[in-house]
Amino acid sequence: MRKDLNAGGSLRAVMQQYHLALEQAICQLAQAVGNHPPERAEIALFFQELIDGGWDAYEEATAHESEELRKEDREILQLQEQIRQMLDREGQRQFDRYEDWLNCRMTSELDQAYLVGYQTAIRLLLMGILPADTLLARNARHEPEEEEEKT
Repeated sequence: MRKDLNAGGSLRAVMQQYHLALEQAICQLAQAVGNHPPERAEIALFFQELIDGGWDAYEEATAHESEELRKEDREILQLQEQIRQMLDREGQRQFDRYEDWLNCRMTSELDQAYLVGYQTAIRLLLMGILPADTLLARNARHEPEEEEEKT
């Protein structure tokens, strides 16, 4: 799996800027639902692993623990094997290349989707602990650039 260095950089920038506020918010959320808040070191380690890519962001989503997903996996593998049997040696090499590129693309799409999800979750969390004008001012700085590009 390829690492998206830009994704880590974007997340790193947000985390560095708001890490104390995020740690406090996580502790408050844990207490609000009746749980014991995690230690600050645990929270910091989680975010560091998330940023560095040491934590597989979609490990749980791709574990295929449901019978339905395992059935779909079996169907896909059977179909792939049937296609391979119909191909000559060069066709099989091309099919292997196709599978490799398809897997890379799906991985990149998942990376991007999870990055957007994490950024959204962090922003929503920050909206609950920072003054609204702080986040709105940050977004407003980027809008004129986009408008200038359109004209």
